[in-house]
Amino acid sequence: MSIIKVSDLTYCYGKGTPFEKVALDNVSFNIEKGEFVAIIGHTGSGKSTLVSHLNGLLRADSGVVELDGENIFNKGYDLRSVRFRVGLVFQYPEYQLFEETVYKDIAFGPKNMGLSDEEVRERVIWAAKALEIKAELLNKSPFELSGGQKRRVAIAGVIAMRPEVLVLDEPAAGLDPAGRDRVMRLITDYRDRTGSTVVIVSHSMETAARYADKVVVLNNGKLFMCGSPDEVFSRADEIEKIGLSLPPVTKLIHSLIKEGYDLPENIYTAHQAAEALLSLKSKGGER
Repeated sequence: MSIIKVSDLTYCYGKGTPFEKVALDNVSFNIEKGEFVAIIGHTGSGKSTLVSHLNGLLRADSGVVELDGENIFNKGYDLRSVRFRVGLVFQYPEYQLFEETVYKDIAFGPKNMGLSDEEVRERVIWAAKALEIKAELLNKSPFELSGGQKRRVAIAGVIAMRPEVLVLDEPAAGLDPAGRDRVMRLITDYRDRTGSTVVIVSHSMETAARYADKVVVLNNGKLFMCGSPDEVFSRADEIEKIGLSLPPVTKLIHSLIKEGYDLPENIYTAHQAAEALLSLKSKGGER
């Protein structure tokens, strides 16, 4: 069942001015409950604009965003409640930390939900644990933390509201490889434990291939394709024509296939490649 349905969504920046730019052009797709969805595209393709519509931060010029079958743009719809149900983590969210302590930053969302102090405390501790934030850090200033720690605090502040849909705009941007892997692992662990729907914006094709059930590809504000990783990445030539690139390991496997090696084409991660190559070797593919 679709938890979010986007229909013919169109949005224009600077409408009626000389700087008018169509950021989204009749975009339509569905997000199912519990799905992990990756939205990918080159810079300026409309990814961030799109996710800002999912909880009503931006209002479409035309088209519909439905949450559990209700149009969030309808007159009188409670957009405040939408922002608790669809939690949005902006790109570089650590720049939005502002409270005196880590605890207060994580507690900000739950407090605005009108929860009791005890319920707020329970949610802060739960979210901190989910993001591997040590208890001794809760009374520290967030500005004393490392970049990776700040990122996890910012994400914890959103999941403390326990949204049905967690939307993250480039959650691993700017982190070193270890930090990226940790953040993505914690996001997938959170999704597995809670059954929440997760939507990420990413420039990384490997991240999309590794984690997503569904991949939404945008190009110049239009929906270019939408499907499973296998369905999307099987159209490699089309993907590359719009300025995106397959994961490096996939390119390597495809080059080996052209050389005559009997390998599956739908390999997107180093782990998958290692398993396929070891399997080939065990079957006598020594060359």
